[in-house]
Amino acid sequence: MPDFQAAYWEARYAREGKIWGDKPCRAAVEAGKIFGKYRSERILLPGCGYGRNARYFARQGFKVAGFDISTWAVERAREEAKCDALQIEYMVADILNPPFWPKAFDGLFSFNLLHLFGKEERSSMARWFHRTLEGGGILVLTSMSLRDPDFGKGEEVGHHTFESKKGRPVFYFDEEDMRRLFQGWFRILRLEEIQEHEDHGGKSHFHWMWFLVGEKAPL
Repeated sequence: MPDFQAAYWEARYAREGKIWGDKPCRAAVEAGKIFGKYRSERILLPGCGYGRNARYFARQGFKVAGFDISTWAVERAREEAKCDALQIEYMVADILNPPFWPKAFDGLFSFNLLHLFGKEERSSMARWFHRTLEGGGILVLTSMSLRDPDFGKGEEVGHHTFESKKGRPVFYFDEEDMRRLFQGWFRILRLEEIQEHEDHGGKSHFHWMWFLVGEKAPL
């Protein structure tokens, strides 16, 4: 992730703390059911933030690892996992230069990370998701939809891409974008738009996002 994005997230966490509270997001709760259905055991969370979703998965009995570009977020995630006696492996790392694990994962949960990157970066991430999962591994992913209320707000900096907050351009997906990106890498088991409720910044609001479930495809 470019340095300006790292600076954005460090500054935002320093200013707002645990931005989204402590409860897991709706998508993580649904992902836990999906990982259970497919008997996933080892779950990786790129862009794990301060660990609210990672802790949820660990409490459900999954073996969990996560990484984030924000040192502040990872330090808080480690502290809270320790306080809750949860064994979660955390690292500070960039999704564009991800850490190496000696063993592949059988589940990967990516929450609202993909849309923060440009076209070539998104393609690289889809390949990395595929490479990081073992055969038959399950990807559960969310990313912003064109239906989101923030689409069109701020400066337009590219196709379907707007910078409503300085230092955080967002790409808004349509269904064709999602299917094209993962074609060949994953067999799409489920693709639908969902609403996620958030309560931060002094107001309660919803975001529209795509919810994708994919099974690693053989090459």
